[in-house]
Amino acid sequence: MFAEVTQFDSATGNDVLRANASETQPTQTYEFDTNTIIVGDEGTLASVSQDDVLRVEALVVAVAEYETMIGGSTVAPLLQANSVENVGFLDITGDAVLGDPTTDEWGYLTVPVTITNSAVDTFSYWVDAAAVNEDGSEQYATTSAFAESLAPGQSKTEELAFYEEVPGDATLAVVAVERSSP
Repeated sequence: MFAEVTQFDSATGNDVLRANASETQPTQTYEFDTNTIIVGDEGTLASVSQDDVLRVEALVVAVAEYETMIGGSTVAPLLQANSVENVGFLDITGDAVLGDPTTDEWGYLTVPVTITNSAVDTFSYWVDAAAVNEDGSEQYATTSAFAESLAPGQSKTEELAFYEEVPGDATLAVVAVERSSP
């Protein structure tokens, strides 16, 4: 499973942490769906820090009930960690592939972008692209495209339109890809 560490401090100790977990590696925090308590020996958790995104091999051992900071109580699965690895959020920029640019009838640069859902669930995608100089130090223009409700493995081609002047030697690149539930 994957987990984002939400609490690992003096209140939890060196062998217990609280995290939000998911069965697949997420691209952003909101994709975690299960509040979880993870215990492990200090050696296993020694390299872990608050906000890390971990791949965790663990065994579910119980359900833990604990008091919340606002005075209530909640329950969460309690897992015994066998190993943890800090893997970070999944980079999905490869889900958006730029095609060959053309100039439209008004002189603006347009570029097809093929967006493919690499996840196991249906997602909508937002793609940001930029036109930059050769070394990436100057950005000439940015644009975005949206593809709604792509099923797993489904692709859709959208047009990116740059409405600022883009020099002929500009490099085009996908700079960010986000996905969300439709």
